[in-house]
Amino acid sequence: MRQSISAFVNRNLVLETTNSEISSGQAALGCSYHNVRFANLKILPYESGYSSCRRYDDKDQRLVYIGKWEKEDGDYNNFGRTLQKSNEKGSCITFKFNGAGVSIIGKKGSDCGIAKIYLDGELEATIDLYNEISEFRKSIFSKYFQEVGEHEVRLVVDESRNHQSSDSNVYIDAVEIMGGKGLNNW
Repeated sequence: MRQSISAFVNRNLVLETTNSEISSGQAALGCSYHNVRFANLKILPYESGYSSCRRYDDKDQRLVYIGKWEKEDGDYNNFGRTLQKSNEKGSCITFKFNGAGVSIIGKKGSDCGIAKIYLDGELEATIDLYNEISEFRKSIFSKYFQEVGEHEVRLVVDESRNHQSSDSNVYIDAVEIMGGKGLNNW
């Protein structure tokens, strides 16, 4: 799903951008250094796509953790100030959902490794979470579907890592479900 934003000043287009990544965090119109006024601001509804996005914290009981996972709580950079971490090969998180899209929110950083994502039992992606600078509340995997449906996602810690990484950690912060009913119970 591609998201488009257009900005107009005095009915003249001044900016247009398209982003294919799910926004994971907060957004605001304004400036942190100056007072900003808007006149005739019109926010139009997005006519197609998903009408809702639900975020579930990493501690939600419908997220099933298998293997060795450690809590890293208290950091304001993380959603709900909570985070799960593992670097043990084969450790995984599994969840079922009803929706039209899914995003796994995590952390990228200099101590991060590689994970495999399975969707409905099939390998969907191998993701390298290494980044020179830590990035929090990052969409580390996203998938969109043509229709709302039942799906199962499993993220598996691979224990391998980018040659620049100091460790093979995988951090899970939250899960987002677009459209549908959200996370399912097991």
